[in-house]
Amino acid sequence: MSKLYVHKLRDKSLIMRDLPLTKDPVKIKGVEYTMTKQSNVKFGVLVVRAKDGITPIDHTKGLKVGLDESLDGFKIGDTAVIHQETGEAIPNLFWVEKA
Repeated sequence: MSKLYVHKLRDKSLIMRDLPLTKDPVKIKGVEYTMTKQSNVKFGVLVVRAKDGITPIDHTKGLKVGLDESLDGFKIGDTAVIHQETGEAIPNLFWVEKA
């Protein structure tokens, strides 16, 4: 089964990625941090609506997901997200579909 990972929470959509974050410890001026590495990652937009199919679900009001949480049953499709003002495809950003 396909699995995607929550990358960013938007008001009425989720930005997903097809690979989990790779994290490496790093020390900067004696303080320990975590550095994330991303290569060959594909991103997707998931818009979730209520059962009526019209009303967008605001993740802050019911859809309880966390950053880097995995969600089964989805895949990043081949349809590019189009910038509404320019009409051009946004590089490396596609619509999420059911798997």
